[in-house]
Amino acid sequence: MLWIQVSLTASVTILNLAVLIWAAATHPLDSRGVATMYTGNCKTIGVADSITHLVLNGISSLFLGASNYGMQILAAPARRDLETAHAKGDWLEIGVPSLVNLFKLSRQMRFLWFCLGLISTLLHMVWNSVVFSSIPFAVFTGAITTSDVLVAPDRWLPSNTTAAVRSGKFTNKNSIYSLKDRATNFTRLDSRGCLERYIDPLKAAADIVVVAKNLTSTQNNGSSLIQGWVNGLSSIHWEDANQWVCGAYEPPGAWAAHFCSLAWASSFEDDWVVST
Repeated sequence: MLWIQVSLTASVTILNLAVLIWAAATHPLDSRGVATMYTGNCKTIGVADSITHLVLNGISSLFLGASNYGMQILAAPARRDLETAHAKGDWLEIGVPSLVNLFKLSRQMRFLWFCLGLISTLLHMVWNSVVFSSIPFAVFTGAITTSDVLVAPDRWLPSNTTAAVRSGKFTNKNSIYSLKDRATNFTRLDSRGCLERYIDPLKAAADIVVVAKNLTSTQNNGSSLIQGWVNGLSSIHWEDANQWVCGAYEPPGAWAAHFCSLAWASSFEDDWVVST
């Protein structure tokens, strides 16, 4: 039975190290020490998160059970321990988990017992917090288009808009490609209304089409799409999710050097330029 528990503990340890090495090699840490393993649909992530924690709890419970068995073995007296105790007129407990025995056995046994208990308990708690899910506060699809977007005959397809779509871990680029058709039902906002709607990342939850007044599809190689993106999917710097509004007014090479506030944005609302 002891060898079964030792084998189980060794297997869990090896599996843990293998997964750790794989995760570190394939998912680099960001500036906060967090690695993003998957970005996608909230329902999918919820299911994956539940399954992951179910597996983690199962593995950590096996490890905890094996450690508990080892702790009972360490606290169980051997015959020589009994003989030594009887020679001193003392006694030891047999056949039950015993804290009394710990204080009557060797220091080495006590040290190993406490180490097993501490490590298994900490791992059981820590494993659950290693993997977690986080929902961005605002995710919406945005596009910068030419002035004739509603009448331009082009279609937004992966084959002809690759250069216009920002790179990133988008889960559904179709939300960008469908914006042209959906834009006919959008509410038109002037510069002030748009700034008030999208300057606060907590409220900016609707898809947006920003129309450039100084460029046509003919001037843009026949395409009415200048740039498309999915906002809020990145796990890094969510507080800068509204920087697309003020990005053109940042110093060169200093993205998000200033907080994009409504007061600042109001200073350029009449001649608002959106960087691409």
